[in-house]
Amino acid sequence: MLYEHKSSLRPRAGAVSNTAALQALVRSLSLQIRSGNELWAYQQVNAAIDQFMTPFKPRSVLGSPFIRSDMLSRTRYDRFFPELLVEAGPRNEPGKYYGSPAACHSVYQVLFGSEISEPVLFDVTGICSRNEREVSAESGRLRHFSMRELVVLGPEQYCESMKKQVYDAQLQFCKEVLDIDFKVVVASDPFCGADATLQKAAQIMEERKLEFVIDLPGVGELAFSSLNTHGSLFTDGFEMHSSRHKLVSFCLAWGIDRIALILASQGRLREPAQHD
Repeated sequence: MLYEHKSSLRPRAGAVSNTAALQALVRSLSLQIRSGNELWAYQQVNAAIDQFMTPFKPRSVLGSPFIRSDMLSRTRYDRFFPELLVEAGPRNEPGKYYGSPAACHSVYQVLFGSEISEPVLFDVTGICSRNEREVSAESGRLRHFSMRELVVLGPEQYCESMKKQVYDAQLQFCKEVLDIDFKVVVASDPFCGADATLQKAAQIMEERKLEFVIDLPGVGELAFSSLNTHGSLFTDGFEMHSSRHKLVSFCLAWGIDRIALILASQGRLREPAQHD
């Protein structure tokens, strides 16, 4: 564990603490149809992240819910995580399109083959799809979910410095804006295949993935955000180039639905405004 914070606030009146209520909220969120309390919770979480984004002045992007298979193969996602892929697209073209597994993929598709002369930052929002085996309040997992990311691309030295700034800002955001109990842990992605163990070990050893985790009653430990160091995986895979620097990237991702679930479980969301 790299860091731990204990909130001074306790769960408030209106907290969603029983499993049945959490399951109902998970079902509502999984439909990706926002109305009433679900829409209001979604908007509140995004408004909070807006505050985080403002100092970094990123370019806003609405990500595509789909990605072509040839784009996924550029980062070996289809090799490393085949079990998570959700097929989409025309019936006469099976395997050509998938639901986008992460919001940041939209940015890399747009920048394919680009000359990157200056660092670039993006605020990306997207609907993502992953073939999670267990979808329930107990697991806190959804097959279709909303993700928001700060994506940073640029020279190695710039990205290393910026990553430290982003990490510090995220700690402050989680403590002061969300004000929840959380800890930061070194984690790994669910790699598949013959070299899965090696891939996980390397990711953990190099601390390429840091997760922000809460212990949610009725659910257990749940990661609601992650800081991911890509190195040149995406910049090389999508053939970005610079005449002066080696290009790398990293991202900070938030699971909007999970944060809404966490705040609702603690009665931390304001009551929606009443309109006549």
